[in-house]
Amino acid sequence: MQTFAWVLLVLVVVTTAASLLNKQRWWVRMFDLPRAQMIVLGVVAMVLFAVNGNWGTPELVALTLLFISLIYQARKVYPYTPFAPVMSKRAEPRVNAERLTLIAANVLGTNRDAGAFLRIVEQHDPDLVLTLESDAWWENALEPLERSRPHAIKIPLDNLYGMHLFSRFPLTNTEVRYLVEDDVPSIRTTVVLPSGAKVTVHGVHPRPPAPGENDTAKERDAELLLVAREIEAAPCTTIVAGDLNDVAWSTTSDLFRKTSGLLDPRRGRGFFNTFHAKIPFFRWPLDHIFHSTDLALLDLVRLPQFGSDHYPMFIALEHRPHADNGDAPEPPTADEEEEVEEKIEEGKAHAGQG
Repeated sequence: MQTFAWVLLVLVVVTTAASLLNKQRWWVRMFDLPRAQMIVLGVVAMVLFAVNGNWGTPELVALTLLFISLIYQARKVYPYTPFAPVMSKRAEPRVNAERLTLIAANVLGTNRDAGAFLRIVEQHDPDLVLTLESDAWWENALEPLERSRPHAIKIPLDNLYGMHLFSRFPLTNTEVRYLVEDDVPSIRTTVVLPSGAKVTVHGVHPRPPAPGENDTAKERDAELLLVAREIEAAPCTTIVAGDLNDVAWSTTSDLFRKTSGLLDPRRGRGFFNTFHAKIPFFRWPLDHIFHSTDLALLDLVRLPQFGSDHYPMFIALEHRPHADNGDAPEPPTADEEEEVEEKIEEGKAHAGQG
């Protein structure tokens, strides 16, 4: 039992220290993911040491390092627990014509249980359906969505970066863009609500830093921060949704939120872990939905599993430009602004666009 306690302690301390490194290599940035898991393992280690009760100088030093690690990890994830203040204030529905609902789902390109996904969509009946990793097979399978959502953007790709958007309401100013990598698309479009209000929607799915993908996080960070810069430069009613391949508490997510000025409705409510749907202990919030301060949050739900390795997310919003819909994030500092520019330039250069 003592040996196991030492193994857990070393794992938590080393993982925490590695996450502090200012490196973009995939094997470094992966330590951003399991912060909640490290807290659990660290508490188990402390309990095992307490049960053993035989503490010398080495144990006291190691436990001090463990305690510091747990405090650091807890500070990172705390904003995404129900104990923290909410960022998006929950509101009650008022005007149907100002309402917009969305399901965003990474369907998993190899998953062929489209029926299960369509049943989820039918049950919640969102105005917008955004799918990621959807190829030509999925495009055919999703045809039933067009009966009630005739406005569609289709990007069927077989590289796991296909994307489709189906809308009940008209779309204008639609662009399919390849912001950093020439085989990774994103969507920018404007949804016209029945009231006439316009909502700009960004669908994003940057390639992650991972074996078999990108060897660094530079491209991912650059794409996310390019979208944030664009929103900062021309503020409007906005939703950003998709599989960001990054956790909510990462440095890049913080920079994205501060730069764009968008609200994260998970803050103060929970992790809403969406990946990995089939491995309960190893789950992280990789699928995100952000919204501007003139949209009121009516509902936010992680939907059931449907065969993908991601859970889908559902959000209901209402356009209320003069209401207090939440506390906007603090703007980035001068140093953070400089960091954003550096990350964008590094990502473009690494992708061969610099």
